[in-house]
Amino acid sequence: PLEGPLTQAQIDITDMDSCSNAYRSIKGATVDERVICALSPGGQDACQGDSGGPLILPKQINQKINFYLLGVVSYGYKCAEPGYPGIYTKVALYVDWVKRNMR
Repeated sequence: PLEGPLTQAQIDITDMDSCSNAYRSIKGATVDERVICALSPGGQDACQGDSGGPLILPKQINQKINFYLLGVVSYGYKCAEPGYPGIYTKVALYVDWVKRNMR
């Protein structure tokens, strides 16, 4: 096992209404269909330096675990601030762009 800084956290996807309400008063925050909001009841979340990191869903199919990239860390209010989910860019909306720009 790795020691030192937290390298992963188990977080739950939050409904968009709750997320929108949380960020309503935060200037510059955009919560729309392009993002996934997620938080941890244990107070773990992405922080400075984590931007671009993966939001991954592990899913067992037969005897194998597959990992699906749902989002990438975008921003949040402070770090793991209670009541403020982390904001992740929804990768599924950008798959065509990624394919067009891969070399």
